[in-house]
Amino acid sequence: MGSDQVQQQVDRESDVADSQPHKVAKQLITNLEGNRWEYLRAWSAGWRKYILAGVIYLLIMIILTGMIAHSLTSNMFNESPDPNVYIYFLKWWPWAILHGHNPFLVHGLTYPNTYNAAWMTSIAGPALLATPVTLLFGPLVSWNLYMLLAPVAAALAMLWLLDTLEISTLPAILGGFLFGFSSYEAAEMRGGHIFLVLIFPIPILVALLIQRIHCKLKPALFVTLSILLVTFMLYTSTEMTLTFMLSSVGAIGLFFIWYKKEVMQHLKLLFRELLAIATGTAVLIAPLAWYLISGLKIGSTAIISAYVGSNDLLSFIIPTPATLFGSNQVISIANRFTSNYFEEGGYIGIILLIVIIFAIAEGIRQQRVGRHRWAIPLVLWTSLMAVLTLGPVLRIDGNTTPVRLPWMLAIHLPILKNIVPIRLSMYVTFSVALWVPLWVSWGIDRRAKVTRFTIALLGALLVIPNTSNFSWPTPNVPRAVSDGKLASYVGDGSGVLVLPSGSAVPFYDRHLGALWSEASNFQFNADIPPWGYDPYSSTGYNRWPASSIVASAGKPPREAVYQIEVFCAIHDDHSVAVPGMAKPWLRLMNRLGWAHHAFKGVTAYRVPEKILQGYRKVSPVVADTIFKCDRSNTRASCPTDGCMTIHSTISANPANNENSPIKRILGRETCNPLPTNPLPTNPKVASTGHIHKYFVPLRTRT
Repeated sequence: MGSDQVQQQVDRESDVADSQPHKVAKQLITNLEGNRWEYLRAWSAGWRKYILAGVIYLLIMIILTGMIAHSLTSNMFNESPDPNVYIYFLKWWPWAILHGHNPFLVHGLTYPNTYNAAWMTSIAGPALLATPVTLLFGPLVSWNLYMLLAPVAAALAMLWLLDTLEISTLPAILGGFLFGFSSYEAAEMRGGHIFLVLIFPIPILVALLIQRIHCKLKPALFVTLSILLVTFMLYTSTEMTLTFMLSSVGAIGLFFIWYKKEVMQHLKLLFRELLAIATGTAVLIAPLAWYLISGLKIGSTAIISAYVGSNDLLSFIIPTPATLFGSNQVISIANRFTSNYFEEGGYIGIILLIVIIFAIAEGIRQQRVGRHRWAIPLVLWTSLMAVLTLGPVLRIDGNTTPVRLPWMLAIHLPILKNIVPIRLSMYVTFSVALWVPLWVSWGIDRRAKVTRFTIALLGALLVIPNTSNFSWPTPNVPRAVSDGKLASYVGDGSGVLVLPSGSAVPFYDRHLGALWSEASNFQFNADIPPWGYDPYSSTGYNRWPASSIVASAGKPPREAVYQIEVFCAIHDDHSVAVPGMAKPWLRLMNRLGWAHHAFKGVTAYRVPEKILQGYRKVSPVVADTIFKCDRSNTRASCPTDGCMTIHSTISANPANNENSPIKRILGRETCNPLPTNPLPTNPKVASTGHIHKYFVPLRTRT
C-alpha cells in the first residue's frame, strides 16, 4: 500500500469518526476493557504461584506445629523461657505510646531500675506492626501469629528472589522451603527468638536491588520499600541488621574485585537512591539511635561468648534435636557441640552439601565460558559466611583445635564482639537456598532437571524441623493476675518478686513476672533477671546470691530466707508472689509469718517494713559472705547497728581456727580482730569448742 492509499484510508476513518462518534467510542471502550482483562489475567498468573506456594508453606507449618488442635487465644506457641518477655513487649510498645509513656524506658521488668529498651531485644518493629491485632485480640495472639507465619514469610520472600533470578517454579518453591524451614529457623523458633526468625526482609531487599539494577523497579518504589524494610529490621534486631549490612558490604567487595568497572557504574547510578534510603532510614530510627548511643558500653562483655556461640565443623552434617530425621541416632555427637540447641542452626545435611559442591563446580565452569559471571564471587561469599559461623577457633567433634579463624579479630572490636557467630548460619542457609535451585535449573534437559529436583527434594526432607520441639502450653496466668486483684493487693506500681524465677521446669521460668505484669496491664512492676546487658552496678541482679537461689524450682535451700529478705530490700520489692504449683516455696514463705493472701493459683506476701528498712544498706559482698557462712554451717545475722554478726564455733584445736571457714571468708574485713583469747579449760567445752561472735561492717570493700 502506497503513501497515497494510506492517507485515503486515514481520511475515510476520520470521516466515519466524525459522522458516527458513538460507534468509535463503543469500540474504544471495548478495546480498553479487553486490555484491562488481559492485564488482570497476566497479573493473576504472576501471583498464582505465590498463592499456591503460600498455601503449601502454611499447610507444612500447620502440620509441623500441630496448630489445628490448639487455640491462638489461649495457648502459647513454645514454652522456652523467652516468650514471656516478648509477649510483654508486644503489648508494651503500643500501650506505652497510647498512654504517653516513653517506650524506650522500661520500668516494669527489672524493677526498681529503668532499662534502656534499645539494648534489649524489645522487638519494637514487630510490636508496632501487630498493634491492631494486639489491641483487638491481645499480645498472645500476635505472638502465635508471628511464630507461625515467620517461616512462611521467609519462604515466600526467598521465592520472590528466586523468581527475580528467573528460576523455574518448582525449584524456586523448593528454595523457599530451604530458607524458611531451615535448621537455623527451626532452632531459633525452638528458642522462641522472634527477633531472629523474622528474616523475610533480607531476600526482599536483595530482590529489590536486583530489580532496580535491571530497571524493573521505579526509583521511588525502590527507595520507599527499602526504607521501610531496613527500619523494620533495625527495630526488630540491631544484631541481624548489622550482620546484614556487613555481609552486603562483603558481597559488594567480592564483586568489586572481579568486576570493578560494572560495580562502580551501578554504584554511581544508584548513589542518589542509596543516599535517600540512608537518609530516610536515619530519620525513622533517630529515637532508636539516640538510646543506642546513650546506652553504649565500650568495655562491656558479650552476652554470649563467641567461643561458645559458634558452629562445630561437624554441625554442618550432624543433625541436632532441631531436625526431625537422624538426630536421635547421632545425639551423642551433637551433645558435644558447644552451643545450645536453641542456637544450633548450622545443619545442612550431607545430601544438600554434595548438591552445593556440584552446583559451585558447575557455576565456576559456566563463568569461565562467559556465563553466570556472578558465580565465583557468590562462591567466595558462601565460603566466607560458613567460616565465620565457626567462631574464633576451629572445633571438631567438640574438641578445640589450635587453628585460629578470622572471627578471632572480631572478638576484640567494641561492636562486633557482641555478634554471635552461630547466628550467621542464616546467611549460609540463604546461600543454600540459592545454590540448590540454581543447580536444579541448570539441568541440560527435562529428565536431568527431574532427577536433580528429586535429589534436592530428598535433601530438603532431611532438614525438616522436629515436630516435638513445638508445644502449645497454656500460659500460667492466674485469674487474680489478669483481673487486677493481685495488683490491688500488692499496691499499684509496686515491685513484685515472683518466686521461683528459674527455668528448671515448665512455667517456673525466670520471666514469669514479665508475663504477669503484662497480664495485669502493667499495674505492678516485675523484678526479673536482666534481659540483655546488665547496666546496674550496686543493685545488679546477678551480683546477689539470691539470683541463684530463686532460680531453684525444687526445694529452696535453707539459706534462702535471709537472701530473699535482703534482695527484696535492695530492689524495693514490697511483695513476693508465688504460683500455686510451687509448693516448696509456698511452705517456705508461709513459715516467715508475713502478711499474705492466697488467691486461686497465686499467693501474695507483703514484705515487712522492718525488713525493707533494715537491709537496705547491705552490699552484695556482705550478702555473699553470709551466704558462704550459711553454707559452711556458720550462723549469721545482720542487725541494723552497722555491723553484721557472725556466730562461729571455735575449735578446741588452735590450728583448726586458723583454717576455719569464717577465717577464710572474712579475712581482714572484720570490725575487730579475730579473737586470740585462750579457750576455756573446761574439758567438755574444750573438746566441743564454743561460740564466738565476729563483727563485719555492712559496707565492705567491693
